[in-house]
Amino acid sequence: MKPEAEKDFAEKFMTEKSGQAELGNLYLQNITPLSSTREDALREGKSDMKTRVFILFFLLLNIFLGIIGTFWFRTRQRQGEMGLRMALGSTRSQLRITVLSEGVFLLTVAFVPALLICLNIALLDLTSTGLLDNTILRFAGGIILTYLLIVGMIIVGVWYPANEAASLEPAEALHYE
Repeated sequence: MKPEAEKDFAEKFMTEKSGQAELGNLYLQNITPLSSTREDALREGKSDMKTRVFILFFLLLNIFLGIIGTFWFRTRQRQGEMGLRMALGSTRSQLRITVLSEGVFLLTVAFVPALLICLNIALLDLTSTGLLDNTILRFAGGIILTYLLIVGMIIVGVWYPANEAASLEPAEALHYE
């Protein structure tokens, strides 16, 4: 409606034209201003976005704890191997780099099939593209961000137990073996 329209236009229209406001089995029930419809849509969009952010945070926290726990356990179980490597002449920094690079290598090997699955999902339009379209830049940015985030999680999960194992004396570390 234009701003110069009458204030009670909607009520007058509904009473005068109620018989003409039907098409088949569809009936005009009421009239609402477009401004209130926009406000409702924005309010629902903000609520939906908050829910998605909380779900994203929850999933990231669980993934973070799972990856850290897995690599922490894996590194702790290999203390005997690290002691043997130290006894054979490896330095502490070489042990840390070896464990970290193995973790990143395992991620890369697992990331390739995951990348193919994500690419198929994007190409088949199985995701909602209401807010953002599927573009190469968006896909590549998401993949790179995900990879770097998981690499960070692996580093956090491996760093402390690798430092602890590398700081042990070779004879003490061999007791685990």
